[in-house]
Amino acid sequence: MKRVILTFSAAIFLLLAASAVHAQAAQLTLTFTDNSGNETGFEVERCQGAGCTGFANIANLGVNVTTFVNTLLPEGVTFCYRVRAVNTAGPSTYSNTSCATTAVSVPAAPSNLLVK
Repeated sequence: MKRVILTFSAAIFLLLAASAVHAQAAQLTLTFTDNSGNETGFEVERCQGAGCTGFANIANLGVNVTTFVNTLLPEGVTFCYRVRAVNTAGPSTYSNTSCATTAVSVPAAPSNLLVK
């Protein structure tokens, strides 16, 4: 059995809407080691909360793709991930589970302060 180790980096980015209103969202970047030489892809599963067990498939990656960016996540929330390789014979066992909490950004400063 080959082992897949997930690592994460958390980042915050801004979305600029047409109305010039800023919405903030977080992202997590998963990386793992491809230990198989015959996969047809990888399945990425996620659940929410530390110690969670209700994983759901959120992405199917291609052959030799070992990075996945999970975007538009809420800030300050813990997500856990696991990955497995797949081919025509079926899926591998799951990788280890790895969890990360999305960063919380500093709020925007107030503006247009007036004193009369």
